[in-house]
Order: sequence, then structure tokens, then C-alpha cells
Amino acid sequence: MDNVCIFGHAYLTDDVRICGNAQMFSYASASGRAFISGDARVYGNARIAGHVRVIDHAQASQTPVSICGLAYPVTIFDNCVQVGCNQYSYFMWGGVSESELNKMDSGMLEFHPVLMGILDSIFDKSND
Repeated sequence: MDNVCIFGHAYLTDDVRICGNAQMFSYASASGRAFISGDARVYGNARIAGHVRVIDHAQASQTPVSICGLAYPVTIFDNCVQVGCNQYSYFMWGGVSESELNKMDSGMLEFHPVLMGILDSIFDKSND
């Protein structure tokens, strides 16, 4: 049984699907073919659109950063980074073993250094 909560000024349009224990509140909005599920939370002024998936324990208090045109779509949320269907914290992505990468997808091992270069440039505190 779903325990979805949508309250405050949050709103959904188009073909958005929200299920599980997902929550949307404050002034958050979702449109297009967005999918929000699990224990995900979308709130604040976050705008979720297109084919973005906010799943598991992802939190979006502001519009997530989506990077397209790479071997895998990359979406950066407040507390995690989703690459294709795999979602981990920034620090966990840095510690994923070669064997785990190979289990994810045959191209993930080759893509991982590219991913970490992008994430390091975003999360590196020396860039402040």
C-alpha cells in the first residue's frame, strides 16, 4: 500500500508518477514523465521534470543537476548521485570496487573515472 504525501503548495502535472512512501511538499513541483518513489522527498523550490527519477532515499530541496550526453545519465540530488539506475552518495561512488562496477553494467568500469572527475570538480571543497 502506498503512503504518498503531497501537501503545502506542491503540485504534479503531466504524466508524473509518485508512489511508495514518497513525499512532496512546500513549493516543489514535478512535471513531464518524472517518477518519484520509495522514501524519496521532493521539497522546497525543487523542480523535477522530464524523465528524472527520484527514488529510494533521494532528497531534492532544490532542482537536481542533470548531466546528459554521457554514456549514462547523471542526476545529482541533495544527498546522492544517480547514474543510470544506480544511486549512491558521492563518497560511496568513490569507493565502489571494480567488481561492483562490472556487476552494474559492462561499460560502468570505463565510465567510472569520467564520473569521478565530474563529481570531484563539483564536490571538491577547494573550488569554493
